[in-house]
Amino acid sequence: MKDWLDSLQNPPADYRPLPFWSWNDRLDASFLRWQVRQMRDAGLGGFFMHARSGLETEYLGGEWMKCVAACADEAKQSGMQSWLYDENGWPSGFAGGRVTALGDAYYGRWLSIEQAAAGEPAEGENILGVYREEGGRFCRADSPRADCPRLIVRDRFTPFYIDVMNAEAVKAFLRFTHCRYQKEMGGRVGSSVFGFFTDEPRLSGDVSGDIPWSHAIPAEFRRTYGYDILEKLPALFRPCRGFEKIRYDFWQLVSRLFVSSYIRQISGWCHENHCRLTGHIMMEESVFTQMTG
Repeated sequence: MKDWLDSLQNPPADYRPLPFWSWNDRLDASFLRWQVRQMRDAGLGGFFMHARSGLETEYLGGEWMKCVAACADEAKQSGMQSWLYDENGWPSGFAGGRVTALGDAYYGRWLSIEQAAAGEPAEGENILGVYREEGGRFCRADSPRADCPRLIVRDRFTPFYIDVMNAEAVKAFLRFTHCRYQKEMGGRVGSSVFGFFTDEPRLSGDVSGDIPWSHAIPAEFRRTYGYDILEKLPALFRPCRGFEKIRYDFWQLVSRLFVSSYIRQISGWCHENHCRLTGHIMMEESVFTQMTG
């Protein structure tokens, strides 16, 4: 009992706060070491090294790595835990712009739907399909210009975030971020560096309520369910005959692709390299935003 009570008076690092430590200036290793000691003296158990707006040292560059190593060493000497935040800002996944610089195949995507009046041409970029309503269902329109109203579904994208359902995009994120830390940190990852925080990875590309999309979905959907989702896209937006099954199949696939491409790849890397993974997902405020985000 005495040992237990003593541990409450002076708990180990595992039971002390580990705050985000914002790095948002020109970094200096000796000053950072001093700050680590200040955090130790204040009773903190460790910290997450977190790039934030205002950072003047190149993110993931040589000087950045030297500073991370210095803080990991100082934390170890001070009996504290050092952790890495895995992005320059958030949401996690773009590696400070390195992944999105690889091009369109890596961009985060979502769907939009719009109405075209009778005789109005379906024009513009990224059209996935043009549809007319027939017998309570939506069917592909034979022509982009028709004598009946139609629905147009487009593939939207952002060049500033990645497609988290694309396994290759997440592999690139790991290559630019986690693998670089492993290479540059001289064995510290998994020992003095305890692990990574991944922050707010998200499906939707624009705002809450967007329906996520990926270049990977059409082929994977057909392989999984045996029918073509491109024939059924309006059912994701508008009630029609059989829309419940289509939506159920779609969201099951979205969930599986997100888990397998993002969560399992990153957690698998951390497990293989003997470090921990923590973090949280985007848009946790409600069931609806959890699903779309």
